[in-house]
Amino acid sequence: MSGLRLCTKTVSKPYYIEELNINLYSVEEMAYYLYNNVYLVNREFFDDRLTEYIREEYNMPELAEQIEKGLKFGDTYAELVMMVVKSSGYYDKDEIDELQYILEKIGNKSVDERMILRAELLMKKGKYSKAHDILKKIMKKNSRRVNTELMPGVWESLGMICVRRFDYNSASECFEKSIEFDMKEDVAEKLIMTYILSDRMDDAVKTAQKSGISDEKFERIRIRIKECREEIKSDEEYRKLTDTVKYNGSTNLEEFYAGVNGVINTWKQEYREEMA
Repeated sequence: MSGLRLCTKTVSKPYYIEELNINLYSVEEMAYYLYNNVYLVNREFFDDRLTEYIREEYNMPELAEQIEKGLKFGDTYAELVMMVVKSSGYYDKDEIDELQYILEKIGNKSVDERMILRAELLMKKGKYSKAHDILKKIMKKNSRRVNTELMPGVWESLGMICVRRFDYNSASECFEKSIEFDMKEDVAEKLIMTYILSDRMDDAVKTAQKSGISDEKFERIRIRIKECREEIKSDEEYRKLTDTVKYNGSTNLEEFYAGVNGVINTWKQEYREEMA
């Protein structure tokens, strides 16, 4: 899909999605709905009401019959979704492949588990704010019935988002919550790292002792963080940024402010891309 695309046919009687209070006026809109809500929709979406509507309103009897056969012979949710998306012709091959990959990962997972996967994929794409919002919704939903299987992962993911934002104190709080549910060594190591990065060495040592991390491993973590800090400071991009935003007294003020504004505008653009 690229740019704008006219729908093949729009109908006067839309297909109503009660959960989101929206109307779908074409098969392209239905494909778009499924593609972007694949983590929320389940197999129950595909029922007699849908197939009858596709047959009568969209005038697509072959697609309706294909879905009916799929329901009869036990096709998976992923297969049913792909039937509609492919029939619409709205998405290109790369987008179809990406959807197929997502559906394979979803499998028979619960809605909460799907949303966690959604958040993880958003994090990989650098969309940390959207991932954060999803994880917070899961947490709020589970606040009254604490799910000990889901919550450690939710807190860990929130911690990683805080790390990406260089908010190490908040990251520590998230990792602390995670290991309260499940003392995993890899999460304990992340907690130790955030303690070291925020100069809380006593807390780092206590966590290592409590989680059974050896002195040798703790020292490797400490040395690695020290090495990373040194690598960053020696990086050409870091030096260039430091020279730009730190006034040395000899640079023309107009040039200095122009350089600083350039850095700020770059950060603004990166933020917009993260929020998109």
